[in-house]
Amino acid sequence: MTIHNGLYKVSLKTNNNQLYLGLSRDPSPSNVHEGIQVIAGPESSTTIVEVRNVEGDRYELHLWYHSGLGIGYNTVQSLLGSQVTATSNALEWHIERGSRSNRYK
Repeated sequence: MTIHNGLYKVSLKTNNNQLYLGLSRDPSPSNVHEGIQVIAGPESSTTIVEVRNVEGDRYELHLWYHSGLGIGYNTVQSLLGSQVTATSNALEWHIERGSRSNRYK
């Protein structure tokens, strides 16, 4: 499966219909859990990201509305409890096909 470089929408189901990201004061990956929360999209559960292929099924995701900050996550906690964060460091994501066409996870 290949996802081409370009702009895509990222969405999340939440109770308050907002997609939240933590914004780190210190961009090093070990410190992103100490960031402040920002809303990635304007009162929406969807935001635009730029997808850049690194190699194979590994990609970088950059926030279109926030000066190209990368989407990362808190590496200290377990993945189930991790917070998604906006960071100046590029982190790689594994993307695979979702349960419906044109959907990925």
